[in-house]
Amino acid sequence: FDVLGVKLALGRGFLADEDRVPNLRPVVVLGHGLWERRLNADPAIVGREITLNGHAFTVVGVAPPEFIGTYGGLLTELWVPMMMQPLLAGDRLNERGNHWMTALGRLNPGVSRNQAQAELNLLAKQLAAAHPNTNAGTSILLYPLWRAPGGAAKAMGPVLLVLGVVVSLVLLIACANVANLLLGRALDRRREIAIRLAMGASRGRLARQLLTEGLLLSVAGGLAGVLVARWSANLLMAFLPPVDMPLRLALDVDWRVLAFTMTIALASGVLFGLAPAFQGTRSDVVTALKEELGTSTGGRRKARLRNALVAAQVALSVILLVGAALFLQSMRNAQRLDPGFETRRVLLASMDLFAHGYTEETGRQFQQQLIARG
Repeated sequence: FDVLGVKLALGRGFLADEDRVPNLRPVVVLGHGLWERRLNADPAIVGREITLNGHAFTVVGVAPPEFIGTYGGLLTELWVPMMMQPLLAGDRLNERGNHWMTALGRLNPGVSRNQAQAELNLLAKQLAAAHPNTNAGTSILLYPLWRAPGGAAKAMGPVLLVLGVVVSLVLLIACANVANLLLGRALDRRREIAIRLAMGASRGRLARQLLTEGLLLSVAGGLAGVLVARWSANLLMAFLPPVDMPLRLALDVDWRVLAFTMTIALASGVLFGLAPAFQGTRSDVVTALKEELGTSTGGRRKARLRNALVAAQVALSVILLVGAALFLQSMRNAQRLDPGFETRRVLLASMDLFAHGYTEETGRQFQQQLIARG
């Protein structure tokens, strides 16, 4: 907790001497959600004992509500020192060939990533020399947290990229639709605009008025989107597939989400409101009257922009429809995939043998006995 800079809601983190001798000082830091759900948010919980896997652990702290662990999207309910691992999940501390640990660290001030990697390379060589059977040819690589192999951040990268592309296409379709509506509204007001120009109003002032109207519409749409997002956050969580690990996604609408939404709304309003504002202020009295009588070709020229916006909407919509169809077809193919055995009346179960004192050798023996009985 000290390395990550996490300030606990209650109590303290782990001390150095609590993580030196296996099973000597069983202590635990509780997650804020677990503390609220299972212990009724007891403010005097620090110093008391709870039972984990049949062993008594002393509660020394409670994590803050915003800290859910170091794996993005996965909710960690409690933390114990590494030396307490044999009490909870079997003795893996002496299994050198079992790579189950992930180390997190923070670079000291003035230390570059290359310098830290050089020290890790030296450490890897020392381990290989001391334990050639398990560490020969093994390296220690330093990654930023968001690029760590097997990390949730890296695993979610492609998913977030595809989601970002889809959201961008939907935004472009909506913006093209709004721009078309604004352009149509500006064309409907061309007589009014032409008269105001004849009475001395500047084109810049009229363009700013039309652009302001578009910005107000964009801001209203952005605020409505924030309200819908806040309302539908829990609904989105209901569509998540069931998994063994508890999930926790940060879907709260905070000031950062609001600022990003308003920035996108304002940028979209400016970008897609310029064309209607520019087209709407190009008219004069004579042209406006001719278009009212149908004797001018200016309306046909302005209609080209509207047709282009409609074509862009159709093109982007087709892209989204094709992508959705391919996704549904992939899901359908996955459901029809033949695994090579009969899936009906088959129960899938998992067991943590290490948590019950099995070693790697006795675990293999248990597996063979289970297969033989099946």
